[in-house]
Amino acid sequence: MRTTTNTARGLPLAVLLLFVCLGAASGVALGEGTIRILQTVDPSQIYVAGMGQAPEATNVSLMLQGIGASGERFPVDCMLVIDSSASAELSEAKLFALDLVDRMGPNDRVGVLGYAATARVVLPLSNSRAEIKSAIGGLSEGDKSALGTALQLARRELLETARPDATMLIVLL
Repeated sequence: MRTTTNTARGLPLAVLLLFVCLGAASGVALGEGTIRILQTVDPSQIYVAGMGQAPEATNVSLMLQGIGASGERFPVDCMLVIDSSASAELSEAKLFALDLVDRMGPNDRVGVLGYAATARVVLPLSNSRAEIKSAIGGLSEGDKSALGTALQLARRELLETARPDATMLIVLL
């Protein structure tokens, strides 16, 4: 049996913290119904510090599902907050956003908010997949990053326009 005195730091600790937080949240009831959280991580990509291996990235897959009292899924009202500043990887963020939109249900609504030097609502919450994808595709690179303003705008947009029975979600890219 091998014994090591190296403490686990970095990625293993972050993954452990993520699972603890998600586990604690998975049983929380919101109004009537619950949120079901399923997470998966490839254990072969997690290494303990000092073992001679250090991966650059690990994929953690999360699935959140709101389940109403009747057993049906809550609709989702989601604001995509996309960083288009010079330091951001805008093309990767757009690909992720487009993939997320394709995975949304027919009753879900998505809004797009872009930010660089300033933040602006590009598209309010909408069911139209064509409008959403067009808004994502139309984002262009800017200068600085107004992250705080962007999150405030996204929160205000959800509070003012989200449906009362919807799960509100902000995805920061």
